[in-house]
Amino acid sequence: MSIKTVVQFVSSKKFNGREFWSFKGQDGAWYSTGVKKPPEKGSYIEFEAAPNDKGYLQASDIVILPSNEQAVSTGPRQAAKAVAAASKTNNKDEYWEQKAERDVEVQKRIEIQSCRNSALQFISILLTAGAIPVPKAKADQEEFFVTLLDRYTKQFIEGNKGVGVITKVEEENVDLEKGSEIKKSVEELANWS
Repeated sequence: MSIKTVVQFVSSKKFNGREFWSFKGQDGAWYSTGVKKPPEKGSYIEFEAAPNDKGYLQASDIVILPSNEQAVSTGPRQAAKAVAAASKTNNKDEYWEQKAERDVEVQKRIEIQSCRNSALQFISILLTAGAIPVPKAKADQEEFFVTLLDRYTKQFIEGNKGVGVITKVEEENVDLEKGSEIKKSVEELANWS
């Protein structure tokens, strides 16, 4: 898209030993010129602008125009339209479909984090109560706790699906006062090596 504007501000940043340039047009939009220095502040210019792979507007084919021409900027709306045209989520239906997919994925992650936190708290309670026989060798303890954490995380995830810990307790009539089921599973883990 061809844009005519007056350069309002010129900026540069050094990165990995190279200097990268950008400028602000009177339309309020920023345009990148890469390693090429843009015209000076106050220059009336015409150039092609298109979104680069990072979504920023990239200016190319910059031509300095005579200053006696009327400076008419295309405005920020035109620049925003250029970015939107390049966007893959231009369609409303497509946006909502992608949002629904993202929401499902986010919810799965939240559930896993919650179950891991519950498993950590549960293990902490078991440790405090002395219900977990921890391996004596320091080298074995980390792997033991990681395995224990994974196991209880999976149990809590299954519990969220309605087939986990609570169902097992009801079906097997586990003696909760003695913690026989928990003690048995912890002992099995302790003897894994």
